[in-house]
Amino acid sequence: MMTLTFDAALVKQLRQHTVEATANREMYGGRHKEPGLWLVGDTGVYLMSNGDPMLPDPKQPKRSLVAYAHECNPETMAFDDWWDAKRASFGGDDGVEFVPLASVPEDGNIVIEIGPDALVIRSV
Repeated sequence: MMTLTFDAALVKQLRQHTVEATANREMYGGRHKEPGLWLVGDTGVYLMSNGDPMLPDPKQPKRSLVAYAHECNPETMAFDDWWDAKRASFGGDDGVEFVPLASVPEDGNIVIEIGPDALVIRSV
């Protein structure tokens, strides 16, 4: 299992956006249209809202706001470090996991433990 930690303030902002969104986007394949967050393994590992319209990132207006995992953040870590953490959590391919909004704690930093057959979410 790989442990990923996410900033409470950013996750709170993503939660709020999801609740206030006019609609929720489906994942690939038409699954999980209900409100939630996406745990994405791509360039780093991050959480983002599935709310539509997208929540823009004020630092990079052409991109959606994301909350990078502290252990897998390409904005603050050397390539080899975040890439190893991304591969340990998601493997070499890109991927996305749906996290129902009810499963995301409202307070504290969010911890997600991810493994080949498990996804455990808690706050610290």
